[in-house]
Amino acid sequence: MSMKQLPSDTIKLISSTQVITSASSVVKELMENSIDANSTIIDIRLDNYGLDKIEIRDNGVGISHSDVYVMCLRSYTSKIHDISDLNKLTFYGFRGEALSSICAVADVTVITKSDFDEYAKSFTMDSNGRVKNSSICHHQKGTVIKIENLFKKLPVRKQIYSSKKHCVNDLRRVENIVKSLAAIQQNIRVSLVHNKSVLWQMTSATDLAVTFGQIWSSSMTKCVKHLTLINEEVNIDIVLPIQNINVQNCFFTTNVADAIYLYVNKRPIRDNKIEKLIVGEFNNYFGHYLPPGKYLPCFISITIPPETIDINLEPDKSRILFHNQVQYIENYIKYQCNHANYINI
Repeated sequence: MSMKQLPSDTIKLISSTQVITSASSVVKELMENSIDANSTIIDIRLDNYGLDKIEIRDNGVGISHSDVYVMCLRSYTSKIHDISDLNKLTFYGFRGEALSSICAVADVTVITKSDFDEYAKSFTMDSNGRVKNSSICHHQKGTVIKIENLFKKLPVRKQIYSSKKHCVNDLRRVENIVKSLAAIQQNIRVSLVHNKSVLWQMTSATDLAVTFGQIWSSSMTKCVKHLTLINEEVNIDIVLPIQNINVQNCFFTTNVADAIYLYVNKRPIRDNKIEKLIVGEFNNYFGHYLPPGKYLPCFISITIPPETIDINLEPDKSRILFHNQVQYIENYIKYQCNHANYINI
């Protein structure tokens, strides 16, 4: 069989389904955009686990109406201009892929108003990310993104993703994503609603210990302490259980991903080596008192020069490469766990 180039719509659908893999991946991309827009209020609503509808509403800077015409086209972004900008990246998004990919697998509506616009407008996008129609509407400054009929062109995926087990698991991932993105922000209010029921909400807070309590349990605010390292190479904020804590009254999670909130430059990441180190140190202290299969929560935020890491490894940007600081970071975390004397049972 001779080789032929695939039709453009087929190419886009195939590539888009690798970027947008679930309702939780849609929520992640859209919430990151809201944070990048300097929002202080973000409301997230899902109907039928996000398969019928996902709506994210923010009070950010909004999108100028002229930019809406290109915002859902592949490789259009305001975050970077060339590859060198990755060395000083301060935004979550930068590839210009997410909105284009979402348009390929769902119905997308954008409502927005910026300081450059006299009025708000509603835009309906087609599957190629182009504006089908628009109309003037009433809305304050900010943006609303509505995603409907997710995976409408992928009947097998939609059928599998509609199973009760998958829906419940993905909704839990949505909650974890929303919490992890919200927890590292300052002066931001976030709410998550599913089928008109509030799953979680966070009020504006500037103290990590208070945020810690809003993530897991308000009683935990009295059970943790905030440690900080600041030097020329790296800043590290750690929230750990305090001395004299009664481990039997603590809040536990059933997996490491829910327990350890790890950030680099405010970006939630996964790092097996650091996570294994933390679990190991906690087990050294809590060992016999931890229920089987349970983990204590922990919060670690690392701030380092953006040019010393590579975040462009995976589609969801959840794993990064450290150029040279990883051993220093691990040593500091281990030192705090070994010398903080944070448990006395």
